Amino acid sequence: MRPLVVTAMSRDELGAGTADNLLLDAYGPYCAICERPTHAETFAWDPHEGTAVTGNTDPATWQRLLSLCRNCCESANASDADPSTLLLPNREPSFAFSSASPFAYESKPVKVVYHDKEGNQTGRAKTEERVLVRGRTDAARATIDFFQLNTAHHRKRAKRLEVPLDEYLSAADQRLDQRTDAWQQATKVVDMLIEAGESAP
Repeated sequence: MRPLVVTAMSRDELGAGTADNLLLDAYGPYCAICERPTHAETFAWDPHEGTAVTGNTDPATWQRLLSLCRNCCESANASDADPSTLLLPNREPSFAFSSASPFAYESKPVKVVYHDKEGNQTGRAKTEERVLVRGRTDAARATIDFFQLNTAHHRKRAKRLEVPLDEYLSAADQRLDQRTDAWQQATKVVDMLIEAGESAP
């Protein structure tokens, strides 16, 4: 999770557009929590109120607003946890190039099981690589659970994903798959760069 440096905005500037559009202009079309592109569908989430802001906002509220994708916003709205316990990128350091980083990302084999609407397993379970995010602090772990960053279908103790087939087919929540794809693409590029360096005269 990348740290977020808040862009100062005057009351007049904030009055020129809605909070979600101003977040897009200030920080780009990316979710502040899961970091994936929002494709211009940005939700202005206020952790103090625990809700999304629609319409205009004021300077005090702007300082704490976060740009969320639909999945992160829906997960936040569904949670009963206290947002003040979370590690948020505009409140404190959320990344470091060391083991001190509060979030760790790991590619692991995970058993994936699909269920029909009645809860019955469809087909055989498959073991596939997934890049899971793990918290190293209580606040980081609370944040992962609050926004369901490994999706609502991850069963941590069982080390498996139990996914409703209709949600899979509709691509309702692609955060875990997109994170895994990005990891794998980055790994390929690193391997290519290492190979090119070793073969250079």
